[in-house]
This record gives sequence, C-alpha cells and structure tokens, in this order.
Amino acid sequence: MFNLEEIHKKSESSDPYERRESVCQLRREFSSLPDKQKAWEELIKFTADEDSVVRHWAVQELGKTFQQIPEKQKAWEDLHRLTLDEDSFLRHWAAEALGKAFQQIPEKQKAWEDLHRLAADEYGVVRLWAAEALGEAFQQIPEKQKAWEDLIKLTDDEYSGVRFWAAHALENAFQQTPGKQKAWEDLQRLTLDEDDEVRGKAREAVEKESQIPV
Repeated sequence: MFNLEEIHKKSESSDPYERRESVCQLRREFSSLPDKQKAWEELIKFTADEDSVVRHWAVQELGKTFQQIPEKQKAWEDLHRLTLDEDSFLRHWAAEALGKAFQQIPEKQKAWEDLHRLAADEYGVVRLWAAEALGEAFQQIPEKQKAWEDLIKLTDDEYSGVRFWAAHALENAFQQTPGKQKAWEDLQRLTLDEDDEVRGKAREAVEKESQIPV
C-alpha cells in the first residue's frame, strides 16, 4: 500500500528510475486514491519531467483519468497547455485525451480549436490521434461542418494510419454531420480511395447507413 506522499517523495528523486517507478505506481493505483485532484496534479508534474519516459508514461494516463477529476476547468487548462508542448509525443497523447474528455470539458469551443490545430500538426502521429479524437468528440463539437472538413482532409494524408483513422472517424460522425448529401458523396468517393483500409472503412460506413440522402 502506498499514498500520494510516497509518490511525491519519489517524484523529487534525482534518480530517473525512481521517478519512473513512482509514475507507474500512480498510473496503476489512480482510481483507488482518495484525493483525485492531488493525484492529477502529480501526473501533470510528471509530464514536465526531464526524463522522456516519465513524461510519456504520465501523459498517456490523462485521457483515462480526466472524468475522475473534480476541478474540470483546471484539468482542461492542463490539457490545453500540453497540446502546445514541443514534444510531439506529448501532443499526440494530449489529442487522445481531448477526444476522451471532450464531453466533460467546460470550454468546448477552445477544445475544438485545439483539435482543429492538432489535425494539421507537422507530425503524422499527432494527426492520427487528432483524427481519432475528432471522431470520438464529433457529437459535442460546436463546428461540425469544419470538423467534417478536417476529417476529409485527413483521408488524403500521406500516412496510411492517419487516413485509416480519419475514415473510421467519418463512419462514427456521419449521422451528426449537418450536410448529409455532401457527406454521403464524400463517403462514396472514399470507397474508391487508393488505400485498401480507407476503402474498407468507407464501405463499412456506406453499408451501415440505412437512409441514403436524396
């Protein structure tokens, strides 16, 4: 058994392996800790650690734990800051966290703007997670037409993984898009995409829809 005081003590260690052990403990036991706000603050502190392993392990946990945090405004501000981090790995996990947390984020317009920016990130892995996050958050996004256009753009990405997840997101988002006729034409076009996985996902979406726009 351990507590946050023990985690905090190890987080101050000069030994990166002790800090790694500490962040692993925090991830493993987060849901059982009574003070979720302090636990979140420890996670956020780890995202700025000089050791890249500690940073990456900490940021991976944020999407899973956001819903348990009482101070959602502060937690959202933490996520927003991480979407601007110079470490592309942190940005891609921040994108993933935004998708999972979007429904509970108090400033949805700003959160959507973050996803819009991440969808155009210079790194493919960030764009991939942004595509998935757009699909997860689509129902709550205030500017659905622009979000749909972002996903369409991502289906033309140079990286196949980005295109696949963009097509997957389109399938999830179709019923919520405001322009059904144009959206239907987009899906039909994607069934002819050069990439097998993108074509497959587009065909699944076409088959899934029981009402074709007139």
